[in-house]
Amino acid sequence: MKISTKLSVWFLLITLVSLIFFGYVSYSSLKKTIIEQKKNELTAIANTKIRYIENFFYEKENDVSALAHAPGIIDAMQNIGEAYREFGMDSPEYTALYEDLIPFLAYYKNIFGYHDIFLISYEGEVLFTLDKDADYGTNLKTGLYKNTQLSKVFKRASTLMETEISDFEYYEPSNSPAAFVAAPIIKRGRIIGVIVFQLVTDEIYTLVQDYSGLGKTGETVVASKAGNQVIFAAPTRYDPDAAFRKKIDIGSDIALPMQKAVKGIKGLAISNDYRGEKVLAVWEYLPQLRWGIVVKVDIREAFSPVYKLRNWLLIIGG
Repeated sequence: MKISTKLSVWFLLITLVSLIFFGYVSYSSLKKTIIEQKKNELTAIANTKIRYIENFFYEKENDVSALAHAPGIIDAMQNIGEAYREFGMDSPEYTALYEDLIPFLAYYKNIFGYHDIFLISYEGEVLFTLDKDADYGTNLKTGLYKNTQLSKVFKRASTLMETEISDFEYYEPSNSPAAFVAAPIIKRGRIIGVIVFQLVTDEIYTLVQDYSGLGKTGETVVASKAGNQVIFAAPTRYDPDAAFRKKIDIGSDIALPMQKAVKGIKGLAISNDYRGEKVLAVWEYLPQLRWGIVVKVDIREAFSPVYKLRNWLLIIGG
């Protein structure tokens, strides 16, 4: 073999080895850069959504607390309670007081965007509701709906004498997902009832289902813990009927980020989501709502530039 040929071969080999070496270095560096970049992006998205959710419920707490302290509502609660005890719900006296409340509370409901407004006696009787669903006139301590989130938030507000937020649940009287925020109505230092707002869940669902910055596979998932299960609290990108229907056993090998989130653990890692797919995920716990929140994107999308470089190196090396 001629010297010039040998030199050419050696030159090609050295060039090829150099390309593979620098390609590998580039691959390792790119992989680290993309992982860090995606972590920062997901963390920023998660923080933004958490702040929005917290502010949303903070505003609702302020709304219900302000109305609970309004002199007109305090007097109305006392008067309708007395009319119920003395005359009953079918009496003209009770009906007149009930109808007097409708214009103001209906206006308040529509202006501030609530699903319904309740006035509940300290004994647990649902004395007023704009929608007059099946829960109207029932007792939240002893009646059919004593185990609902409406009952639970009423009991906490009346016992702790402070504003409370319920968990999300499918609420049978409304035939839809529901959450409630409640505040005690106090007169001369004594609790006489509780006012409850039923929230419109669409606003929270719209936020959860906003996939801006999450590409083609990313999503935000929210869920709560009930016993030994994770219960999804909102629709997901891949399952529009997931809210209160999709459940994952704690200890199973899927939805690992959410299993940690509902236990109050904060983290960021590559893990399996509820579909069994490998994802890069950020997760946190929202104590105000007793929710876990996971923001994630599929690994195959998050690392697609890395995979392209890896495949190119395999071709060169092959």
